[in-house]
Amino acid sequence: MAPMPDEEIFPHATGAAEKTVAAHQEPCDLVYHGSWFCPFVQRGWIALQEKGIKYQWKEVNPYKKDKEYLAINPKGLVPALVHHGRALNESQVIVEYLEDVFPQHSLFPKDPFDKAIARLWMDHVSKKICPAFFRVILAQEKPKQKEAEEELLKAISTFVEAMDESGPYFFGSFFSLVDIMLTPWLLRQPLILKEYKDFEIPSSGSKVWDRWSKWLEAVKQRPSVIETTSEAEHYRQILERYANNTAQSEAARDTRAGKSFS
Repeated sequence: MAPMPDEEIFPHATGAAEKTVAAHQEPCDLVYHGSWFCPFVQRGWIALQEKGIKYQWKEVNPYKKDKEYLAINPKGLVPALVHHGRALNESQVIVEYLEDVFPQHSLFPKDPFDKAIARLWMDHVSKKICPAFFRVILAQEKPKQKEAEEELLKAISTFVEAMDESGPYFFGSFFSLVDIMLTPWLLRQPLILKEYKDFEIPSSGSKVWDRWSKWLEAVKQRPSVIETTSEAEHYRQILERYANNTAQSEAARDTRAGKSFS
Protein backbone atom coordinates (compact mmCIF):
# COMPACT_ATOMS: atom_id res chain seq x y z
CA MET A 1 0.00 0.00 0.00
CA ALA A 2 1.34 3.43 -0.92
CA PRO A 3 1.93 5.79 2.02
CA MET A 4 -0.47 8.68 2.51
CA PRO A 5 1.11 11.99 1.42
CA ASP A 6 1.51 13.26 4.99
CA GLU A 7 3.86 10.36 5.79
CA GLU A 8 6.42 11.76 3.37
CA ILE A 9 7.38 14.71 5.56
CA PHE A 10 10.83 16.09 6.22
CA PRO A 11 12.03 13.83 9.05
CA HIS A 12 13.50 16.25 11.57
CA ALA A 13 13.74 19.83 12.79
CA THR A 14 16.03 22.28 11.04
CA GLY A 15 17.71 25.57 11.90
CA ALA A 16 17.53 26.71 15.52
CA ALA A 17 15.03 23.97 16.39
CA GLU A 18 17.46 21.29 15.22
CA LYS A 19 20.05 22.62 17.68
CA THR A 20 17.44 22.52 20.45
CA VAL A 21 16.61 18.89 19.62
CA ALA A 22 20.31 17.97 19.65
CA ALA A 23 20.68 19.51 23.12
CA HIS A 24 17.83 17.38 24.51
CA GLN A 25 18.71 13.82 23.58
CA GLU A 26 19.99 12.63 26.94
CA PRO A 27 17.53 10.22 28.65
CA CYS A 28 15.72 11.67 31.66
CA ASP A 29 12.47 11.33 33.63
CA LEU A 30 10.58 13.74 31.41
CA VAL A 31 10.22 12.87 27.72
CA TYR A 32 8.48 15.11 25.19
CA HIS A 33 7.22 13.28 22.13
CA GLY A 34 6.55 15.64 19.27
CA SER A 35 6.70 16.42 15.58
CA TRP A 36 8.94 19.33 14.68
CA PHE A 37 6.34 20.85 12.32
CA CYS A 38 3.25 20.66 14.54
CA PRO A 39 1.88 23.89 16.09
CA PHE A 40 0.23 21.94 18.92
CA VAL A 41 3.63 20.45 19.75
CA GLN A 42 5.30 23.85 19.65
CA ARG A 43 3.06 25.07 22.47
CA GLY A 44 4.54 22.59 24.94
CA TRP A 45 8.01 22.97 23.47
CA ILE A 46 8.01 26.74 24.04
CA ALA A 47 6.85 26.18 27.63
CA LEU A 48 9.65 23.67 28.27
CA GLN A 49 12.24 26.12 26.96
CA GLU A 50 10.78 29.05 28.90
CA LYS A 51 10.82 27.16 32.17
CA GLY A 52 14.29 25.69 31.68
CA ILE A 53 13.08 22.16 32.41
CA LYS A 54 15.36 19.22 31.72
CA TYR A 55 13.67 17.00 29.14
CA GLN A 56 14.38 14.51 26.38
CA TRP A 57 12.98 15.15 22.90
CA LYS A 58 11.70 12.25 20.82
CA GLU A 59 10.67 12.90 17.23
CA VAL A 60 7.40 11.28 16.11
CA ASN A 61 5.82 10.97 12.68
CA PRO A 62 2.15 10.94 13.74
CA TYR A 63 1.06 9.63 10.35
CA LYS A 64 2.97 6.35 10.74
CA LYS A 65 1.76 5.56 14.28
CA ASP A 66 4.36 2.96 15.30
CA LYS A 67 3.49 0.55 18.12
CA GLU A 68 5.87 2.15 20.62
CA TYR A 69 4.15 5.52 20.33
CA LEU A 70 0.64 4.07 20.28
CA ALA A 71 1.42 2.46 23.65
CA ILE A 72 2.00 5.99 24.98
CA ASN A 73 -0.90 7.65 23.20
CA PRO A 74 -3.43 5.24 21.66
CA LYS A 75 -4.82 8.05 19.47
CA GLY A 76 -1.42 8.43 17.87
CA LEU A 77 -1.60 12.22 18.06
CA VAL A 78 1.13 14.63 19.11
CA PRO A 79 2.26 15.93 21.50
CA ALA A 80 2.61 13.47 24.34
CA LEU A 81 4.49 13.96 27.59
CA VAL A 82 5.84 11.08 29.65
CA HIS A 83 6.89 11.99 33.20
CA HIS A 84 8.13 9.30 35.57
CA GLY A 85 6.60 6.70 33.26
CA ARG A 86 3.12 8.25 33.16
CA ALA A 87 1.78 9.69 29.91
CA LEU A 88 -0.29 12.77 29.09
CA ASN A 89 -1.52 14.20 25.79
CA GLU A 90 -3.32 17.31 24.51
CA SER A 91 -1.26 20.48 24.29
CA GLN A 92 -3.22 22.61 26.76
CA VAL A 93 -3.25 19.82 29.34
CA ILE A 94 0.50 19.45 28.96
CA VAL A 95 1.38 23.12 29.36
CA GLU A 96 -0.79 23.42 32.46
CA TYR A 97 0.75 20.26 33.90
CA LEU A 98 4.23 21.69 33.39
CA GLU A 99 3.11 24.85 35.15
CA ASP A 100 1.81 22.87 38.15
CA VAL A 101 4.77 20.51 38.51
CA PHE A 102 7.56 22.95 37.66
CA PRO A 103 6.55 26.27 39.28
CA GLN A 104 9.84 27.99 38.44
CA HIS A 105 9.55 30.78 35.88
CA SER A 106 5.76 30.78 36.07
CA LEU A 107 3.80 31.26 32.87
CA PHE A 108 0.54 32.00 34.69
CA PRO A 109 -0.18 35.30 36.49
CA LYS A 110 0.11 35.06 40.27
CA ASP A 111 -3.26 36.63 40.97
CA PRO A 112 -6.00 33.93 40.96
CA PHE A 113 -8.43 36.17 39.08
CA ASP A 114 -5.86 36.94 36.38
CA LYS A 115 -5.07 33.23 36.16
CA ALA A 116 -8.75 32.54 35.52
CA ILE A 117 -8.77 35.28 32.86
CA ALA A 118 -5.75 33.61 31.25
CA ARG A 119 -7.64 30.31 31.02
CA LEU A 120 -10.61 32.05 29.41
CA TRP A 121 -8.42 33.53 26.68
CA MET A 122 -6.54 30.28 26.18
CA ASP A 123 -9.96 28.75 25.55
CA HIS A 124 -10.75 31.54 23.08
CA VAL A 125 -7.58 30.75 21.13
CA SER A 126 -8.43 27.04 20.96
CA LYS A 127 -12.12 27.39 20.17
CA LYS A 128 -12.27 30.56 18.06
CA ILE A 129 -8.96 31.60 16.53
CA CYS A 130 -7.31 28.29 15.63
CA PRO A 131 -10.40 26.69 14.06
CA ALA A 132 -10.99 29.84 11.99
CA PHE A 133 -7.37 29.76 10.84
CA PHE A 134 -7.77 26.18 9.65
CA ARG A 135 -11.04 27.02 7.89
CA VAL A 136 -9.31 29.78 5.92
CA ILE A 137 -6.43 27.62 4.75
CA LEU A 138 -8.58 24.58 3.92
CA ALA A 139 -11.25 26.53 2.01
CA GLN A 140 -11.33 25.75 -1.72
CA GLU A 141 -14.18 28.08 -2.68
CA LYS A 142 -13.87 31.87 -2.50
CA PRO A 143 -17.18 32.51 -0.66
CA LYS A 144 -16.28 29.97 2.04
CA GLN A 145 -12.77 31.39 2.34
CA LYS A 146 -14.15 34.94 2.67
CA GLU A 147 -16.54 33.82 5.40
CA ALA A 148 -13.67 32.12 7.26
CA GLU A 149 -11.44 35.21 6.87
CA GLU A 150 -14.09 37.39 8.51
CA GLU A 151 -14.47 34.86 11.31
CA LEU A 152 -10.70 34.81 11.87
CA LEU A 153 -10.35 38.59 11.91
CA LYS A 154 -13.24 38.92 14.36
CA ALA A 155 -11.75 36.28 16.69
CA ILE A 156 -8.32 37.93 16.61
CA SER A 157 -9.66 41.46 17.13
CA THR A 158 -11.68 40.27 20.13
CA PHE A 159 -8.49 38.74 21.54
CA VAL A 160 -6.48 41.92 20.91
CA GLU A 161 -9.08 44.15 22.55
CA ALA A 162 -8.60 42.15 25.77
CA MET A 163 -4.81 42.65 25.78
CA ASP A 164 -3.00 44.95 28.16
CA GLU A 165 -2.65 48.18 26.21
CA SER A 166 1.02 48.72 27.07
CA GLY A 167 2.15 45.34 25.74
CA PRO A 168 3.97 43.82 24.19
CA TYR A 169 2.39 40.54 25.40
CA PHE A 170 -1.18 39.74 26.35
CA PHE A 171 -0.51 40.60 30.02
CA GLY A 172 1.81 43.52 29.25
CA SER A 173 5.46 42.70 29.96
CA PHE A 174 4.56 39.22 31.26
CA PHE A 175 4.89 36.40 28.72
CA SER A 176 2.27 33.80 29.57
CA LEU A 177 0.52 30.64 28.46
CA VAL A 178 -2.01 32.85 26.67
CA ASP A 179 0.74 34.00 24.31
CA ILE A 180 2.10 30.47 23.96
CA MET A 181 -1.28 29.04 22.97
CA LEU A 182 -1.51 31.31 19.92
CA THR A 183 2.08 31.91 18.84
CA PRO A 184 2.67 28.76 16.72
CA TRP A 185 -0.27 29.51 14.41
CA LEU A 186 0.63 33.11 13.81
CA LEU A 187 4.22 32.21 13.00
CA ARG A 188 2.88 30.08 10.17
CA GLN A 189 0.32 32.52 8.79
CA PRO A 190 2.73 34.55 6.57
CA LEU A 191 3.86 31.28 4.97
CA ILE A 192 0.39 30.21 3.87
CA LEU A 193 -2.27 32.92 4.04
CA LYS A 194 -0.61 35.35 1.62
CA GLU A 195 1.20 32.81 -0.53
CA TYR A 196 -1.65 30.36 -1.05
CA LYS A 197 -4.81 32.28 -0.11
CA ASP A 198 -3.97 35.86 -1.10
CA PHE A 199 -5.04 37.01 2.36
CA GLU A 200 -3.17 38.89 5.08
CA ILE A 201 -4.03 39.70 8.68
CA PRO A 202 -3.72 43.51 8.96
CA SER A 203 -0.63 44.83 10.72
CA SER A 204 -1.61 48.50 10.94
CA GLY A 205 -4.38 50.98 10.17
CA SER A 206 -6.23 50.92 13.49
CA LYS A 207 -5.58 50.70 17.21
CA VAL A 208 -6.43 46.98 17.19
CA TRP A 209 -4.11 46.04 14.33
CA ASP A 210 -1.28 48.25 15.58
CA ARG A 211 -1.49 46.44 18.91
CA TRP A 212 -1.66 43.10 17.10
CA SER A 213 1.52 43.90 15.19
CA LYS A 214 3.28 44.84 18.42
CA TRP A 215 2.33 41.49 19.96
CA LEU A 216 3.34 39.49 16.90
CA GLU A 217 6.76 41.12 16.60
CA ALA A 218 7.43 40.53 20.31
CA VAL A 219 6.57 36.83 20.28
CA LYS A 220 8.58 36.24 17.09
CA GLN A 221 11.68 37.58 18.86
CA ARG A 222 11.19 35.51 22.02
CA PRO A 223 14.21 33.15 22.43
CA SER A 224 11.99 30.16 23.28
CA VAL A 225 10.04 30.72 20.06
CA ILE A 226 13.17 31.02 17.93
CA GLU A 227 14.64 27.90 19.57
CA THR A 228 11.61 25.79 18.61
CA THR A 229 11.13 27.05 15.05
CA SER A 230 12.48 25.31 11.96
CA GLU A 231 13.39 26.78 8.57
CA ALA A 232 10.43 28.14 6.61
CA GLU A 233 10.95 26.01 3.49
CA HIS A 234 10.20 22.80 5.40
CA TYR A 235 6.96 24.16 6.91
CA ARG A 236 5.87 25.11 3.41
CA GLN A 237 5.87 21.44 2.37
CA ILE A 238 3.36 20.67 5.13
CA LEU A 239 1.24 23.79 4.80
CA GLU A 240 0.76 23.37 1.07
CA ARG A 241 -1.30 20.24 1.79
CA TYR A 242 -3.67 22.31 3.92
CA ALA A 243 -3.92 24.93 1.19
CA ASN A 244 -5.04 22.34 -1.36
CA ASN A 245 -7.17 20.49 1.22
CA THR A 246 -5.30 17.18 1.09
CA ALA A 247 -3.87 17.23 4.65
CA GLN A 248 -4.86 14.22 6.73
CA SER A 249 -4.14 15.55 10.22
CA GLU A 250 -6.73 15.31 12.99
CA ALA A 251 -7.12 19.10 12.91
CA ALA A 252 -7.78 19.04 9.16
CA ARG A 253 -10.34 16.25 9.47
CA ASP A 254 -12.08 17.95 12.40
CA THR A 255 -12.23 21.23 10.47
CA ARG A 256 -13.84 19.53 7.48
CA ALA A 257 -16.35 17.92 9.84
CA GLY A 258 -17.13 21.24 11.53
CA LYS A 259 -15.72 20.14 14.87
CA SER A 260 -13.71 22.18 17.37
CA PHE A 261 -10.38 20.99 18.75
CA SER A 262 -7.68 21.91 21.29
